[in-house]
Amino acid sequence: MAIIVDEEKCNGTGRCREVCPKGPKIWEIKEKCIPKDQSYCLACAMCVQACPNGAIKLVL
Repeated sequence: MAIIVDEEKCNGTGRCREVCPKGPKIWEIKEKCIPKDQSYCLACAMCVQACPNGAIKLVL
């Protein structure tokens, strides 16, 4: 499983980290949202649903 972030669409709102059950372990927020350790991901897709710009995809 992989978290893919479209950097052109991402504006770094941080909604992905806020709704993610493992948020701080997975997401790093700078100017963009960066998945730093995907091994913690539960594949719940909460980040995908929460992203206001549709910048996140989960690839199984």
